[in-house]
Amino acid sequence: DKTKPFIIHTRTINLKVLGTVFNVRSYDNEKETETALVRGSVEVTLRDRPDQKILLKPGDKLLVKNIPVDTVLNYKRQKRDEETPIAVLTNMHYYGTDSSSIETSWTKNQLVFSGEPLDKISLNLERWFNVRVTIINESLKKERYTATLEADDKLKDFLEALKLAEGSHFHYSIKNSEVVISR
Repeated sequence: DKTKPFIIHTRTINLKVLGTVFNVRSYDNEKETETALVRGSVEVTLRDRPDQKILLKPGDKLLVKNIPVDTVLNYKRQKRDEETPIAVLTNMHYYGTDSSSIETSWTKNQLVFSGEPLDKISLNLERWFNVRVTIINESLKKERYTATLEADDKLKDFLEALKLAEGSHFHYSIKNSEVVISR
């Protein structure tokens, strides 16, 4: 209904749905808001630039830094010497033979990680298993892993698989709803 558009509001973007299949990922404890377009079209407006619209086409993914609108100007001043954009347009990532996307794998009761840092994987584990994950070593947080978590996988089994990955050097402990990962 053009008179009543479907608009999704997050902390950093407004997303106007234009007849489509899409995914929006926006959590306060994550560094970015992600919009991935499977088919159709969506129009994204950055909250701090309401006059600029980004129209996504199928296969596009937009990553926007989760920076509160009132601190965007200060962020830009601090980062002007670095190449750190607030928004990046990229492509969705596909896996398998049926053109499934990593961004929408959760709709098939899977979480697919492709070269993701352990700290980002841990945020997903917290939501998936309703646990708290603490990574002791800063360098360990940045180690990257490729893995798939299925709906019936147990937390311990998933962590064991990650631990056995080539180049992996960590230990973990699980006590009640607390997971601690260390070197």
